[in-house]
Amino acid sequence: MASVVKGKVSLLYPTQNGCYVRLLDLAAKRQPKGNLFLLQLSHKNYNAIYSLVLSAAINRLVISIQTPVNPADLNKTISPDIAYVHVEWK
Repeated sequence: MASVVKGKVSLLYPTQNGCYVRLLDLAAKRQPKGNLFLLQLSHKNYNAIYSLVLSAAINRLVISIQTPVNPADLNKTISPDIAYVHVEWK
């Protein structure tokens, strides 16, 4: 079962391997260890997801991130991979 978390972007940290994303105000049980999610550079939609997250960060919009990590294990997982992201403009 996948985990879905929602929040505003507080950090984008691009690296050689991808981009780390941190969300504001996640409950402790909903935060991954290290408080970061990883968008792998090898993700087939890397450019689209990165652009979406950057746009949401600039406009202070809430995003939803889905990871393949079981919700019970999310706070034990270091930087879980991002599977998909969506933003709802209101």
